[in-house]
Amino acid sequence: MPLSTPRENKRALLLVTPPTRGTFHNDNHDRLSLAFAKQGYDVHCQPHDKLCLTNGKPYIGEYPLDSFELIWPVGFGPQRAYLDRLAIMNLADAGRFISPPQTVFSLHNKARWLEFAPETHMSNDAATLAKIVQEGEGEGGIWVLKPATGSFGRDVVKITHATELHERMTGVNSAYWLLQHYVDDIALGEYRTLIACDQIIGTYLRKPKAGFHANLSQGASAYVAELPANHSAIVTATHQSLRAAQIGFAAIDTCGGYVLEVNVANPGGLGTLDDLYGGCSADRVVDSLLTRSL
Repeated sequence: MPLSTPRENKRALLLVTPPTRGTFHNDNHDRLSLAFAKQGYDVHCQPHDKLCLTNGKPYIGEYPLDSFELIWPVGFGPQRAYLDRLAIMNLADAGRFISPPQTVFSLHNKARWLEFAPETHMSNDAATLAKIVQEGEGEGGIWVLKPATGSFGRDVVKITHATELHERMTGVNSAYWLLQHYVDDIALGEYRTLIACDQIIGTYLRKPKAGFHANLSQGASAYVAELPANHSAIVTATHQSLRAAQIGFAAIDTCGGYVLEVNVANPGGLGTLDDLYGGCSADRVVDSLLTRSL
């Protein structure tokens, strides 16, 4: 069924958080605001922190959430009080959201999408993960250590010796980390595929400039590309799972025939697709969302 039946004066709410100085961010909310406006929507961009309850009903500032036909939390917003904001959003009509907030919360974790991932371990204890690294040291084992809920490639490092892992995790044992077997093909690049409902919006290749970081925020470069057959199969399977979960917009990152990450919160790439292929990918995202049938 469609997201909702719009009234004559259609209104869309995008929950956004202005970036702090020195942080990397994408411009999804700007592009999507323009795309919704082209469809005749009166678009409101409001900070996540303006969510509140008034007489037991969810509001964004002075506006009740049910006064918007469409609601899109662009990212999670500030980490502080996120669960409180989630509780407020869960009181609103779920059919108004691009993706169900509770589902986004449960799916946005690197440990969720391991069916097609390389060998992966997860712990908040350095000794537990170091033991795994140590067992493979004599065989030249290479691993990648990454925060379980990180983004933009921050704090992702290559690990070849257990001592390196101890140094990295010292003092942060309250946080969970993933230890993932290194995929050699990362030197050739990583494919990012953006999906909206049942549509594939586009795919491009991200090649590391140096080292193994394929994130554009880490200096990688983007190229026109088609998904290889072994990538297409796992993207299709992952896409089916996202559709079943009613996720309206997401990115699937693949390398060497593996899924490395699925971003359901606020994936970048719309601008990159436009630069590489022309056109307006945000328009196609919005077209797909407004006509979806889940």
